[in-house]
Amino acid sequence: MAYMKKSILFLCLLVAGSSVFAQYVPIAVTGFNHDVIADGNGTSSLTTTTMEMDAATVSNHVMCTQQFAVANGFPTGYGLPNSLNFVSGTSSYQVPVTGNNALYLLTSQTGTLTLTTPAMYSSISLLVTSTEGTTSLSMTANFTDGTNTVLTTTVQDWYSGAGTIINQGTGRIQRKNGPFAATDYDNNSGTAPRLFTVNFNMPCGKVLSSLLFKNTTSTVVTGSTRGFVFAVSGIAGSPLVTPIVTSTPVCSSGGTSTLTVTNPQVGLTYSWYTVAFGGVPVFTGTAYTTGAISTNTTFYIVASSGTCTTARLPVAVTLSSPPAAPAATVNNVCPGSTATVTIASPVTGTTYNLYTAATGGSPIATSTTGTLTTPVIAAAITYYVEAITSGGCPSIRTPVAVGLLTPFVNPVVTPTNIGTNTLTFSWTAVPGATGYEVSINGGAYGPPSTGATGLSHTINGLTPNTTINITVRTIVANACQVSSGSATAITVTDQVFVPNVFTPNGDGKNDVLLVFSNITQSLHFQVFNQWGEKVFETDDKSIGWTGTYKGKPQPSGVYVYTLKLVTTAGLVIDRKGSVTLVR
Repeated sequence: MAYMKKSILFLCLLVAGSSVFAQYVPIAVTGFNHDVIADGNGTSSLTTTTMEMDAATVSNHVMCTQQFAVANGFPTGYGLPNSLNFVSGTSSYQVPVTGNNALYLLTSQTGTLTLTTPAMYSSISLLVTSTEGTTSLSMTANFTDGTNTVLTTTVQDWYSGAGTIINQGTGRIQRKNGPFAATDYDNNSGTAPRLFTVNFNMPCGKVLSSLLFKNTTSTVVTGSTRGFVFAVSGIAGSPLVTPIVTSTPVCSSGGTSTLTVTNPQVGLTYSWYTVAFGGVPVFTGTAYTTGAISTNTTFYIVASSGTCTTARLPVAVTLSSPPAAPAATVNNVCPGSTATVTIASPVTGTTYNLYTAATGGSPIATSTTGTLTTPVIAAAITYYVEAITSGGCPSIRTPVAVGLLTPFVNPVVTPTNIGTNTLTFSWTAVPGATGYEVSINGGAYGPPSTGATGLSHTINGLTPNTTINITVRTIVANACQVSSGSATAITVTDQVFVPNVFTPNGDGKNDVLLVFSNITQSLHFQVFNQWGEKVFETDDKSIGWTGTYKGKPQPSGVYVYTLKLVTTAGLVIDRKGSVTLVR
């Protein structure tokens, strides 16, 4: 024939759901033994067919395609579709379009159609017709396990028969060399010839490998009946796997439960019942939502493929009560840390879930011990805790607020002793701090000289006029709460200074002659006029000469002083010098 043979095996996928549409789809087979459909653009039905469909002479009838009909001038609408694909509703049948296109069976003859790919089918359907009367047809279905099933049917005559008709009124032609006269073709405007379909259910769970046909007609009016099998289609079957069902809990009277098949199989239909025997399904599909449940109830499920069904499997739905809302505590945390939610008195067998919403959503943490860890916290947030019993009933969710920790108050640091070789810094106690650490001039932190919980730190061995910066930080449990304070001080100079001029004129500036020193432990200071007369004497470092003697202001001029000073380090300094009094 002129067309490429379409012999692809299509598999029918039956979706297990609330609606299942089974359909027959073509099965690729080999074993057709004759060509009885003229096709192509030629003018001879002899050269494109191998056998007539009725009578015993080569001048009798065959069918033809629309292409052959057009090429030979037959009336419009004459002939079978060029694709030789026949569709009825959602079912289709594919006749080979190249080579032999029929299994041709005279009385008592047999023939076998072998599946290109053995497969499991719940039902098969044949595209057939008969000539010279009605044909009794026996079909033996052979399976890969070595078993077989014998089925029988009656194939109706293509002109007078009644049955499930898939195609009719496309006419027939003489099997002869053309050109064709008007008397060489007929019936394209009537109801003949006819192609029929017959269906057979297959045994459950078996893989079909071949079909053995036999024309078993016993009464033949003239010559022999002729039976024709043009195509095989099937509804894919599936192994009957016992369904596994889960159910949602019913936690209060009047609630519903959703029963779900967790291992649905392609090709199986799932039917739900409320009784163990008899009755009609209340639902078909993999997920059944019950009506209101007021007491413990048992439902039943059946898996089926074609005529194959499992036993009814009981599915119990238990009415339960929800647990009390859990009591929970949570610790506040530093930003960027996780928080721990702790259930008070967790109940064995109860599951605790943590959510971000008061209702709905999926849990972000689950625990059976009563301890839940949150994700990393970036801002204050409220979570919700739910308790679920072993029966699956949830409690009301308990809100738990997680706050962010803030730093402790800063310690206030001040210099409390300044010397030439030593400095002491003190600070205020910080509530909640467990101790303190100090850093000198940006160095490493360590404990204060007074101990980890002390409130002062002394630095010895310094040189005069040395600048020291100290930072005091708190020791706390959480790093984000550490606080700190700083202070700076300079050691004093070790010089002794006596001015060489002073102006006791009452203007408040440089009116008193003093000995200036930061290292004075004791001193003896005397001042003499130009005649050697002592005009001032003191042992108090805070008292100076005001430029008077015996209550009288002394004249401007040069005066001589002597100084004996003992330093804080125990050194004795003797000094003489002059000072000018200016009025």
